[in-house]
Amino acid sequence: MKSLFPVVLIALVLMWPAMAEANRPFLTDDSGVVEPQELEIQLWAELAPGSPDDTFAVAPLFNAQASVSPFESLEFSFGGGLGMGHDGAFTVVNPTLESKIELLEVGEGFVPGIGFVAGVLPRLGFGDAYADETTVYAIVPATIEPTDRLEIHANAGWITAIDDEGLQSGRPYWGLAAAISPFCPCWAIAVEAVAGDPAEADGPPIAGQLGLRWEPFEGASFETGFIAEPGFEWMAHLGTTIVLDWSGH
Repeated sequence: MKSLFPVVLIALVLMWPAMAEANRPFLTDDSGVVEPQELEIQLWAELAPGSPDDTFAVAPLFNAQASVSPFESLEFSFGGGLGMGHDGAFTVVNPTLESKIELLEVGEGFVPGIGFVAGVLPRLGFGDAYADETTVYAIVPATIEPTDRLEIHANAGWITAIDDEGLQSGRPYWGLAAAISPFCPCWAIAVEAVAGDPAEADGPPIAGQLGLRWEPFEGASFETGFIAEPGFEWMAHLGTTIVLDWSGH
């Protein structure tokens, strides 16, 4: 029972109302960074399918990522996850260490924002959701906001993996995502196509997502999404984002 405590704790946090910004539900990254001296915490739960013969045909995972900007245009992020694997045992996924530079701030209309992202997932963790390899990636994200009800993000980059046999052949990564609020600014429909998951070097060649973002008031958002991959594989997730100002203002 003690091994279930971290899972229960994070599940309770996920249900706690919090100040948030809109970054999820996309896998495709945006070009911006968090404001200086702010701490952004993303929390989300996901359900991933397995074989009918597994102990858990749909295994729950709980994830968290923290991002901080010590000064203008630079962001550092750290993330990880834990939960139950399809084998019914406790599992911890590889952590993510990432840095992002905002090279060009997004402007009004079709003035794009441009960034550069570099990240690594070291060989730390265990269980069914752990990958016994180090994943390294570099991505250039771009963002435009043609109107206050439409945002478009595009990514292009490279992902590779390192295991006991050394550096493995990598693959290109791309992502294209859009969020539109056709009726009310507080609701947005998110659609996305990506070349797999940027955190998985051996991910699927393509995946699609349909999501929903709810912003009940300025500074708060909650997101959900459904991701489909070739072979009728899928994953559903639900999350929110907390933003804390540690400047003391």
